[in-house]
Amino acid sequence: MHTETTKMIYAEKAVADAIAAKLTQVNEKKYDVYKVTTGFQVVPITVCKAYVPPAKPAPVMKLNLAAKKEKAPGEVIVLKYKLHMEHPKTIHIIAKSDGLVKWLHKSGMISWELFPEEGYVLIKYAKKVAEKKGVIPWAIEQVA
Repeated sequence: MHTETTKMIYAEKAVADAIAAKLTQVNEKKYDVYKVTTGFQVVPITVCKAYVPPAKPAPVMKLNLAAKKEKAPGEVIVLKYKLHMEHPKTIHIIAKSDGLVKWLHKSGMISWELFPEEGYVLIKYAKKVAEKKGVIPWAIEQVA
């Protein structure tokens, strides 16, 4: 007997009660009768299992970030650039090769030191990163 897709609405309450009792007996599932605008509806009752909270998760291992930052990534070079201006995420420099303003993102640098009175900035890069970004030809000189 397939009753999940039918509405099972009856005009008389006694008929709906009898059908609910018979369905409960046959399907081993509890049915109840509810009053709706067009009569009485027989509805299956689903019983949810009791809530069981999830198991406590394992503690998260925190990395020692201080030890990681001290470690230099391979060969390091220090480049000197002519300073144009500094922003929160970038340093704008004037390239030696073509005289145009270039943006260097601080996220790729190891460290930087500004000398605004003298008009230059010293930037420390990992050599591989500097070569990949192509910033070495823009420098006035390579300090270290």
